[in-house]
Amino acid sequence: MTDATAKSSRIMGLIRRRPKTLLSLICLIAWLPGFFTIPPLDRDESRFAQASKQMLETHDFIDIHFGHEPRYKKPVGIYWLQAAATEAVSPLTGGARAEIWTYRIPSLLGALAAVMLAFWCAGAFLGVEGAFLSALLLGLTVLLSSEAKIAKTDAVLLATVLGGQGVLLRAYLARDPSQPPITFRLAMLGWLSFTLGILIKGPVIAGVCGSIVAVLVLADSPWRRKYSALALVALATLVSVLLKAWLLLAIPGLALIAILIVKGEWRWLAKLRPVWGIALTILVAAPWYVAIFLISHGTFYEQSLGHDFGAKLAGGQESHGLPPGYYLLMTTVTFWPATLFLAPALAAAIAHHRESVGRFLLAWAGGWWLIEFVPTKLPNYILPAYPALAMIVAAFILAPHELDAPTWRRRAMPIVSSLHFLLGAGLLATATVVLPRLYGPGITWDLVAAAAVIGILALAAAILALRRSKRRAITVSVVAAIVTMGALTLLVIPRLDQLMVSPREAAMVAAHIRPGDPAPVLAGYTEPSAVFLIGTETHLANGFDAAEIAAQQGGLALIEDGQRPAFLARLAEDESDATAVDALSGFNYSRGRPVHITLYRVTPPHEMTIPPEE
Repeated sequence: MTDATAKSSRIMGLIRRRPKTLLSLICLIAWLPGFFTIPPLDRDESRFAQASKQMLETHDFIDIHFGHEPRYKKPVGIYWLQAAATEAVSPLTGGARAEIWTYRIPSLLGALAAVMLAFWCAGAFLGVEGAFLSALLLGLTVLLSSEAKIAKTDAVLLATVLGGQGVLLRAYLARDPSQPPITFRLAMLGWLSFTLGILIKGPVIAGVCGSIVAVLVLADSPWRRKYSALALVALATLVSVLLKAWLLLAIPGLALIAILIVKGEWRWLAKLRPVWGIALTILVAAPWYVAIFLISHGTFYEQSLGHDFGAKLAGGQESHGLPPGYYLLMTTVTFWPATLFLAPALAAAIAHHRESVGRFLLAWAGGWWLIEFVPTKLPNYILPAYPALAMIVAAFILAPHELDAPTWRRRAMPIVSSLHFLLGAGLLATATVVLPRLYGPGITWDLVAAAAVIGILALAAAILALRRSKRRAITVSVVAAIVTMGALTLLVIPRLDQLMVSPREAAMVAAHIRPGDPAPVLAGYTEPSAVFLIGTETHLANGFDAAEIAAQQGGLALIEDGQRPAFLARLAEDESDATAVDALSGFNYSRGRPVHITLYRVTPPHEMTIPPEE
């Protein structure tokens, strides 16, 4: 036995003995850099964290507010988790509630739970090694690695999706009498996971699970070979999407529902005990949903389902409208490094779509295309499809070479996938040196060295993949992913001082605030991270209104150049005095433009001392 073979055997032995421990260790090594040090991000992270902080400040755990305004876009689940995590670690922070890392704990634990549940889910059809590889590939994707250290809903939602999908997969496979049956306890755990998903992000988890069930029911029906009606449904859907005639979606939607009801194969869903499951969902989720309806007089549903969820389906919300194909392009970075085998793995899965496992995974991953046609696009929206893709890739890596596959597929797919992988590595390596040059002090030797290491490892992984040494290739790509995450979070992000406007703004306030000063007022640059760091009572206004507030209360005012003329003009009308005491320049990445902020100390007219007459 060679040294390499002996080492490989030892690693495989460790994976078989302690798969979850090893998974946790590798993921935490990749995720923890930057978890404590990256400042609060705009805008969603800071909005979630600030609303959770206000729950602790007001002890109101039903209604959700950001500043003085209701925040009715998402359900309460993530706010409860963030508030509970911050309170649990308060002895470590001295009771401080402006430490952003405390609000990131649910995301870190949610991502870790997602990896463990991916291992459990893949264990239904793959051995320990395959389940381990599936979970590892998911955990090291750039997207989940990022979401693990951001205080938002997506990592926790992914864990709930995987909890439900693991049970759904087992129920689907249990159509075969040789497979283990679904116990009542397991079915209820799946429904509980589904319910928690509803409390985290409303109807999103229902859309994920419902679309998979619809595809499977249709695929298993005797009607599946009669494509004419399905083609008409698809055509009507496409036309309504292209014309943005969203009400027309009701026509193909109702037609598809009718087809599913009449021709669908539903019997396997009885294994999930839907009556008991729906009762559990109502029992757990209904109390808060009823309470928020009464407190908000229905405004929560108008805002969350109409203005947030519905608006994203109807058009590009908050300047995030992009055409179909966006998520496909984004996989170059977001699904990296698992892109190394994505193309041939998908081709193999499609070739074996008649097998139950392959059909389920393709139905799961196929939800991708529905999201591609949603006008509002953000990278995290596609995350629920990534576990299925990771399992497809893992199964391909561990499978023997497909000698019966068409020649074009055996030759072309590895090349396409390797180029896809190298492009992602190139973009990440380039970001390592370019971002500090654009938004920081410039390029240094350690950044160049890190970019070179990333490039060398990626090239080695691609060469091994082309040589069909799949296990060695994926091992090298895992090392490349860990190095890349470490370089970006430890070397690059801390140097992007031009992007750290809110932390510098908060430090400027702390340096100049006096005992008894009222809450500062902000105009022009009013990002949520500034409110989180400076304080809940911070006033957000335009230049004119900021002058009105400052003239009445005095204290500090942070005014961005665009609002400064109106601010100073109004202060002059009020006969208030404003003295510039500090300033900063930076780049507002949320709006994509440079900013210059001046810190003023304002003295109201009634506090101004009139010099005595001579």
